[in-house]
Amino acid sequence: MKKAFIVYFRILKKLPITISVTTLLIVLCFVYMNFYGMIFLLLLIPGLVFADFVIKFPFIAHRDIKHTAKLYGCADTPFRQALKDIFK
Repeated sequence: MKKAFIVYFRILKKLPITISVTTLLIVLCFVYMNFYGMIFLLLLIPGLVFADFVIKFPFIAHRDIKHTAKLYGCADTPFRQALKDIFK
């Protein structure tokens, strides 16, 4: 349980507040891990990656398409970067 909260706070520091609130739900799934919690977690993570794209997209939409493609083709979203930092 303690490790789950440490992971949560590491994610919280790196993510925008809208996604960080959803991360709390992930931690609750870790703390109360059961069959339904695992299913919920597996469904939630792709949704978070998609939400990260949707939240960031309006802020970069005014830039040119080449830059946008570079940003999403090569660079990681904050959510994926946070997961990489945690599980190094």
